Amino acid sequence: TESGSTPRWMSRIRSGLPIYALTRHDRIMRRMALYRGVEAMFFDATSVEESRLNDEILAGLKAKELLNSGDLIILTRGATIGENGRTNSMQVLQVP
Repeated sequence: TESGSTPRWMSRIRSGLPIYALTRHDRIMRRMALYRGVEAMFFDATSVEESRLNDEILAGLKAKELLNSGDLIILTRGATIGENGRTNSMQVLQVP
């Protein structure tokens, strides 16, 4: 996330499911730490090849033992990486 607004909106719904918000900005990470149910983490999506982005995200969360093989997640992101206000994609992914 570039601004943290999508995790903020998601945190308003008390689903009981964890929300992992990945950002490359320290200021945004500190702000998201205040959102209910959101765990903010550093991740620079601009440094990853677009075709590998989903795999890198899943591998990073799995390495931190936040996901297990076979888990289903909902991934929201913008088609254009690094631009503010461009969240336009939602995917259901299964963790390998």
